[in-house]
Amino acid sequence: MFVNLFPSLRAGDRGRMTALLLIFLVLTGAALTSDLPPDGDDVSYITLAQTLASGRGYVNTIYPGEPPELQYPPLFPLLLMPIISVFGLNLFLLKLVPVFAGGLTLIAVFLLLRPRLGPDRAFLIAALTGMNGYFLSISTRIMSETTYL
Repeated sequence: MFVNLFPSLRAGDRGRMTALLLIFLVLTGAALTSDLPPDGDDVSYITLAQTLASGRGYVNTIYPGEPPELQYPPLFPLLLMPIISVFGLNLFLLKLVPVFAGGLTLIAVFLLLRPRLGPDRAFLIAALTGMNGYFLSISTRIMSETTYL
């Protein structure tokens, strides 16, 4: 049974957006790995999610006395926490959070631009966004960028 992900869209728009999301998922799926890049804040977000999952609170475990974390906002680690609680430190599953957020971003781009630009131009911009190399890259890393888009 097909679930209507876009109830407010015309049939043609639903088909195009579904195709775009499938292409986006194929491209991000091809780029997903179970390792961490040497740069970025991936480890910080994972560590914060682990401290939340362990019940220690939103603290920075790197410093003595584990002071409260003040640099990173708590939303992204809170989204990672249930995965860590259930599956442990599974980097592949943790990377699905930004992939999902990237897909939602493409839907939001289309829905925000459609009233102003029409469905064809809005879809084109959403497609260009989804196929952008940088957007694909940040959508496959344990980083907060796509979540905050």
